[in-house]
Amino acid sequence: MTATSAVFGIGVQRGTASEHDGASSALAVPVEVVGQAGVDGEQPGMSWPGQVISDTDIQIQPPREGTITAWSVSIGHPVKRGQVIGHLTSPTAPDFDVTLAEANEAVVAARGELEAQDDFTDDREDQLEKLKKALKKELDDADDSSRAEVLERLDKVEGQILDGERELDIARSNLKAAQTAYEDIEDALDGDVSIVAPQSGEVSALLKLVGDFVEPGAAIAAVSGGNDKTIRFRIPGNVTPPAAGDTLTVVRPGFAKDRQQITITGVGASLGSNGSRVADATFVEPVDWPVRSSVRVIAGEGQGDAPPLVSLTAIWFDDQGKSNVWRVGGDDRIEARPVKTGRSLGNKIEVLEGVGAGSQIVSVAGPALRSGMKLPKAADIPSDSGEQPAGDGHDHEH
Repeated sequence: MTATSAVFGIGVQRGTASEHDGASSALAVPVEVVGQAGVDGEQPGMSWPGQVISDTDIQIQPPREGTITAWSVSIGHPVKRGQVIGHLTSPTAPDFDVTLAEANEAVVAARGELEAQDDFTDDREDQLEKLKKALKKELDDADDSSRAEVLERLDKVEGQILDGERELDIARSNLKAAQTAYEDIEDALDGDVSIVAPQSGEVSALLKLVGDFVEPGAAIAAVSGGNDKTIRFRIPGNVTPPAAGDTLTVVRPGFAKDRQQITITGVGASLGSNGSRVADATFVEPVDWPVRSSVRVIAGEGQGDAPPLVSLTAIWFDDQGKSNVWRVGGDDRIEARPVKTGRSLGNKIEVLEGVGAGSQIVSVAGPALRSGMKLPKAADIPSDSGEQPAGDGHDHEH
């Protein structure tokens, strides 16, 4: 017998020779107290999910499309600004070869357009310069009444010369842009590109795996600078939230012994669309937890009571598929009690409704149990059943 359970016996007739002797055998039934049996011997308190965040968290985007070939760092790894943290290989053919061919065609077309524009501009300028020279001579010989008309014609010719020069400049710019685009694509096919850290700090996320194809503008990693880490978490709207200045405990899933103290810096006044408040907190002492780590914030006293826990084996389902437990009454008789369950925690499960903390229930709901059945005390269980006892046959605990 332990502090949280006791063993009762149920008289169950068995098909053995003991029936003829009038002796009965008993089935041991473990009973537990609701709420006392926790996970790993500890009744967990209410906790809320959260994440480590940082205002200095900067995402890394690839300079071009390609495939991640290697990461030389892991999450939480310290880095310096400009440090190479990974590599991006050349895009795969044939799609990229098609793009390169299209870029080459654009260069050829732009060069042809420039040559044509250059020839046209040269011929046009020769004609306009001759016309301009003739108009200047005409202007010298013109009287006052025709001078304004000659000046207007001269201005128009000079404007046409400037337009030709601008069109030639545009053609030159188009060719240069096409050549630059071609060179960029050609360079992309010549080996890999290094992925560098945008700032000093620590790697907070590796969002793409080796072998993943990525495109420019997509976040592939992140680096967080400094030590300004914040815990952001959500509190259900049906519990009393902590206040600014309160000190709580936070733990990372999988690191049960690494618990840290945090101080609440603010709690949202209104509920979000999911019925919860957003709260922020800072670490009391600096920690090496990576940014974006998932955490659980453990509630303090007065911030809601944790639902009581029972053994998973105590839950049984009726014909309608509803969950029940066998509750032990004051006269040691059991009765079916419908319950509403919550989260499973290890080999335990939360009971939200149906039985309260301190109630006694059968911790293993076997098929021999019936409503109204009386559980005999352990002392009432016959010691000689006429059958070979389990274990080594000796009457002692192991």
